[in-house]
Amino acid sequence: MREVLGWINDPKTVQARMSTEQWDAFCHSCKDKFKFQPAKDGPLRAAELMGGRQDNWQQVWNRFREGKAATVRPKREYHTVSGPKMLCSVLSIPRALVISRLT
Repeated sequence: MREVLGWINDPKTVQARMSTEQWDAFCHSCKDKFKFQPAKDGPLRAAELMGGRQDNWQQVWNRFREGKAATVRPKREYHTVSGPKMLCSVLSIPRALVISRLT
């Protein structure tokens, strides 16, 4: 799981660190376990499959969530928006910004 997540995050660096044999084994493992071919499908497709959480991708998603829970401490900020008064909750997470409207 960790290798797949690392590859999704930085495919060029991960592949560069692997020998040809390691890369071939990684690709074979991905094809076998996840029905995914890294060299052909690419990291965006892998991220899409991970987000879908189907079959073995659920385990990858769980590992991703566990890692984020252990390392990320969200910072909440509250802002009022002019016009119709509403409160927006802004949750800051590295590489992501989630805005939800509170009613």
